[in-house]
Amino acid sequence: AFLSEHRCASELLPLRRRPRDLPMAFWMKSAWMTRLAIALGATMLAAVDATASTCSVVQSTCLGPRSTSEFMATNLVGYDKTQRPTCADRRATVVEVQLRLTQVNEVDQKLGIISLSGYLRMWWHDSRLAFNASCAKEIVLTGTQIQAIWAPDLYIDNLVKKTTDGFPESITISPDGSLNHVTQMKLEVKSTLDLRKLPYDKHEAKIVLASYSQDIENLRLIARGGTVGAANSGVGISAAPMGNNVWQLPEGVETKGFETEGRLIVTGDWDYLHLTIPYARKPTFLVNQVIIPAILFLLVAYIQFWVDPAVAPARAALAIIPVLIMRTLSNSVYRSLPEGSQQMWLADNLSVLTCLCIVAAVEFGIVQFSRLVETAREAKLTGLKGSGENAKAMMKEGGASLAQLLEQYRKTAVEAGNASDVTIDMQGSAGKKSGFVTSTAAAAKGIKESDLLFIEYAKTVFDQYDKNKSGEVNVKEVRAALTFFNIYLSEAQVPSIMCMFLRDEGVATPADETKAELHFGQFCRFLMEIQKYKLTHKTRSIKGKFQSIPPSKRFDVAARWGYPVIVTLQQIFFQAALDLW
Repeated sequence: AFLSEHRCASELLPLRRRPRDLPMAFWMKSAWMTRLAIALGATMLAAVDATASTCSVVQSTCLGPRSTSEFMATNLVGYDKTQRPTCADRRATVVEVQLRLTQVNEVDQKLGIISLSGYLRMWWHDSRLAFNASCAKEIVLTGTQIQAIWAPDLYIDNLVKKTTDGFPESITISPDGSLNHVTQMKLEVKSTLDLRKLPYDKHEAKIVLASYSQDIENLRLIARGGTVGAANSGVGISAAPMGNNVWQLPEGVETKGFETEGRLIVTGDWDYLHLTIPYARKPTFLVNQVIIPAILFLLVAYIQFWVDPAVAPARAALAIIPVLIMRTLSNSVYRSLPEGSQQMWLADNLSVLTCLCIVAAVEFGIVQFSRLVETAREAKLTGLKGSGENAKAMMKEGGASLAQLLEQYRKTAVEAGNASDVTIDMQGSAGKKSGFVTSTAAAAKGIKESDLLFIEYAKTVFDQYDKNKSGEVNVKEVRAALTFFNIYLSEAQVPSIMCMFLRDEGVATPADETKAELHFGQFCRFLMEIQKYKLTHKTRSIKGKFQSIPPSKRFDVAARWGYPVIVTLQQIFFQAALDLW
């Protein structure tokens, strides 16, 4: 090559010097250089020939398919895709399955459907598809090419909807006949939700796969890397790193994903491979939007216990509005939950809280009813105090004989024909009572029957508690009788006030004040004067204060202290007893 480029060695010399002018030493050096150049050129030519010879050897050993189309044209000649791949010992074809989970899209709690995205992978071996790897390390089939070979006819037993249109699908064939089928898809599968501990509920989504036509004698399903037969083995779910705002997937899913075992169940002569995805609810939303607001609305209902029952409209609003709001909260929970008979912690908690709201409203009704009774009884005492002057004089002068005087002043019955001034129409026969007139004693004193009405009511109450008919009532009986006039005193107040009144009446009192007694006349005058003694005699004990207020106020006082305790205990119980659901 050197000589061919430079025709002669003399061309390397400057033009001003001719070859004949050079000394013999130069010619000797030039001959040596020429021989060296020839040797180097020959070596290079030999290397080029050797390389060409090696290339030809490699090309001569490329005996397998170079492309997918060549593979299908040569290796699929005589291939029957309706026949499953078999081994020499005729064993069942083993198909490994795995779901590469990329996202948990949505959980429809009302219908029990979970939506997933990912890649369904299958591995099996078909020796008929083995090829020489001298030209290609693997063959990839896509699109309609996949239909040219046998593939497992797997179906999802709990499938609701599967979307594969527009998603890629491929089968990769290795030289030894191993196949890897990958299909990207979006799945919606039916999943049973255990909502008993809502919002602290945990679930397990299942994808149940089985062969549509091949029983266990022909095809065995296993999770990737698992073992044949009913067992938990292999990797059924391989999840990519992902996140979800509503559901908590296994720990570490946001950074490194997770894996779950496959669970194979043999039913009859069929393999059913269960791929499971554990997940739990993030309770923050329901706690903040349902439980805490429900407790706050109970606080609104609690405020009514501090509002004067006389302000009925305001108190009614505070009692009724929380009940309506609690009902709305319950309805909002069930908008996304199944309306079945399943016991749920959240629903039961809301039901109890709603009942507590209703109890607060019922308490308001009881208070108003008690006020009506108390008002009617107080009117009796007001009427007694407003009796005519003649009736008051009778009470003062009657003393112990007031009951007898009351009998004298009551209306008198007359017989027909014996009273010309009777104004009623008397139709009775002779000898029979047929009318009433004002008694002679009442007429002489100028006492009217209207003056006696409230005294007669007091006599009725007095007789009701004078159980031994002694004409006197003791401390316990007086305290009970006073309630009919809307007067409420404690057990400690009654004997003290009674004795103060008796002493003011000029009557000696016993050393043991609880032994004091009143006859009817004293009882009536005691009713007239009791407010003066009640105002100057206060009680300090909690029991005494509770006894000295009317029932309407007792209900409010009890509710003010008891209602928060009941709500607190209710929440503690529900939190502690979560495992009972």
